[in-house]
Amino acid sequence: MSTVRAEAGAGAKSPATAAADATSRQSDVSFVRQRTIAGSSPITIRGSSGPRSGGSRARRRTIRGAPRSKCPIELSSRKRLHRQQPGGRECPCPPVTVREHGFRDMQARSGMLGDVRIVVSGTAAFFALAILLTGGLFLALDHRATIERAEAATRDMARVLEEYAKRVFEINDLVLADVLAYVQERGGVGALRQAPDAGAFLAGLAQRTADADHILVVDAEGRRVASSSERGASGFSFGDRGWFKVHRESGIDRHVGEAIVDRTTGDLVYTYSRPIVGDDERLAGVVQTAMRPGFLDELVASSDVGQGTVLAIWSSSGTLVARTGLSTGQAGQRIEDTILFRDMAQELAGTYRAVSPIDDIERIVSFRRLERWPVVVTASTPVASVLAPWYRHLAWTAGICAIVLVAIGSLTMLGIRAGRAEAAARAGLEAALRDKHVLLQEIHHRVKNNLQVTTSLIRMQEQRFTEPAFKAALRETQDRLHSVALIHETLYRADAGAEVDLADYVPRLIGDVADAYGAASRGIAVAVRAEPVKLALARAVPVGLVVTEVVSNAFKHAFPGARVGHVTISVRRDGDTIEIVVRDDGCGATAATVTPKHSGLGTKLIRAFVEQLDGRSVVTCDGGMEFRLTIPAETRAEARDEP
Repeated sequence: MSTVRAEAGAGAKSPATAAADATSRQSDVSFVRQRTIAGSSPITIRGSSGPRSGGSRARRRTIRGAPRSKCPIELSSRKRLHRQQPGGRECPCPPVTVREHGFRDMQARSGMLGDVRIVVSGTAAFFALAILLTGGLFLALDHRATIERAEAATRDMARVLEEYAKRVFEINDLVLADVLAYVQERGGVGALRQAPDAGAFLAGLAQRTADADHILVVDAEGRRVASSSERGASGFSFGDRGWFKVHRESGIDRHVGEAIVDRTTGDLVYTYSRPIVGDDERLAGVVQTAMRPGFLDELVASSDVGQGTVLAIWSSSGTLVARTGLSTGQAGQRIEDTILFRDMAQELAGTYRAVSPIDDIERIVSFRRLERWPVVVTASTPVASVLAPWYRHLAWTAGICAIVLVAIGSLTMLGIRAGRAEAAARAGLEAALRDKHVLLQEIHHRVKNNLQVTTSLIRMQEQRFTEPAFKAALRETQDRLHSVALIHETLYRADAGAEVDLADYVPRLIGDVADAYGAASRGIAVAVRAEPVKLALARAVPVGLVVTEVVSNAFKHAFPGARVGHVTISVRRDGDTIEIVVRDDGCGATAATVTPKHSGLGTKLIRAFVEQLDGRSVVTCDGGMEFRLTIPAETRAEARDEP
C-alpha cells in the first residue's frame, strides 16, 4: 500500500534544489527558543539551520539563553500575535490569533463576579433594611398595644372608683339622714346643745360607719354644736369653711367639699355635708361628715395596676377632693384649666393623655362623672411607667438587630473580600492561560515545521536512490509525516488548543493527497462531506493516518491507466459514534489490500490505528470499494483530559 507524497513532482528536482526548496519554505526552523511561562520550567525547541554554503548537509546548532530570537512573539492590544525578525522584517510564519473566546469567557465570569458582588451587597442591604423595617413595625405595633392596654386599665380603674365613690356617698347620705332626724327629734339645733347624749350618738354613728371618720353639727353661724370627737372646744367656729359657705350662700342640698385639714382631728379629710333647715325654712345649721382618703390608697394596693397609678376625686369646679398619696401641699389645688374641665367638660366619660398639673408627670387619664353628685373620678398612670417594659423590649430588639446587622455586614465584607480575591486569582489565571496558549501555538508551529523539515530531508534522500520500491516507501513515509504535520498546522491556524475539527482538517488533508496524486488531471472527482466533529490531538493523529492510507490507496489502485471516477469521503457523528466513510467507484482491486490477510505496512498501520482508537473498520467491494471506520465519540470532559 502506498501513501501520498508531500509534493507532487518533487522527484524531478535535484537533491540540492529540493533542499533549497525545503529551506526556503521553512526559513524559520533553525533556532532554539527558550521561554519560561508563568513560572514553568524552560522549554527548548530545537530545529535545523539552513544548509551550509556549497553543501546540502543540514547544520544543527543549539542556542541556550540567547537574548534575542529570530522569531519573537509579540502580543498586540488587538490580541494578535505578530512574528517579526530583527530589523523590522516580517517573519514568513503566519500570524497567530490568541484564543479570545476563552479569555472572553473568563472576562465574562469576572463581570459576573462583579455582578455577584453587587447582588450580594444589595441582598445584604435588603435584608438589613427588612430587619430594620420589620423590627420598627413590630415595635410600633407593640408601642400602640402597650398604650391601648394602659388606657383600658385606667378605664377599668375609673369605673371601679366610680362605683366605690357612689357607695361612700350613699352611705354618708344615710348617716346624715339619721343625724337630721335626731336633731329634729331633739327640738332643733339650739336644743341639741343641751342634749348630754348628742356627742355619744354621733360617735356611735361614726363607729358604725367605716367611711365617716368624724361627724359634726354646726349652727347657722358656723359654731360647733355637737361632734363625734371630744377634741375641740364647744362653740368653735367653722364659718370660714368652704363647705359651710356653700350651704349658707347657695342653699344646695348636698355638697362634696375639697380636701382640707380637719380642725377637730388635724387629719387630711374631705367632707360631705347637708343643710339643717328650721321651721321658718331658713338655714338653721349644717351637718357634715369628714372622711380620710386612705381608702383610695387601699384600692390601688389591692389592684394590679402599674406603678405610679393615681386615683382622684374632683369637684365639678376642678377642686381636688381626694387623691392617693394626698399631702398637705396638695389640699385645695384646682385644675379647672385642663382638658378634663375645659375641652371634655360635657362628656360623662373618656380617656386622654396630658401632663398632670399636680406632679408635672405625663399621664394617661380616664375619667367618669357621677350623675347624683357633682364630682368627677379619675384614674391615671404615668406614661413612663406604662412604656418601661416597651423600652426594655426596644433595647433588646435594638441589641439583637445590631448583632444581626453586624453579622450581615461582616459576612458581606467577607464575601466581597473573597470575591476580590477570586477576581485577582482569575486575573492571574487569565494571564497564565494567555501564556499557555501562546506556548501551545508556538509548539504546534514548531512541530509542524520540524515535520516538514523531516519530510524535505526524506525527499532529498529519496532522490539519491533509483530503486522504485525503496522510493515508493520513502514517499509513503513523507505522506504519513505530512498528515501529522497538517494536524499541527490545523491546530495552529484554528487556535483550537488540543482539539482538531475534522470539518476543517479532513478536506485540507484530502485536498493535499489529491493534489499529490494529480487527481484533477487524471479526471478523478473528489467530494468531501464532513460535519463539525472535534477530536483530541491523540485521537486525531491516528484518524488522519488511516484516512491518508485509504485515500492514497484509492488514487493508486482504483483508477489504473486513464480510468476516471469519483472518490467520496464523509465524516459524521451518529449519537455516541463517529463514522468516516471513504468510497470510490474504481475497479475495486484494492479490497484485498485492506483485509487482515494483507501483510503490507499500510494495512498493518490501519489495523493498529483502528485498535488504538477502539474502533471498527469494514471494507465492502460492490462497484468499487467502501472503507467504513467507526470509532466512539468522546465527551468534552474526555477531550479536556486527553494528554
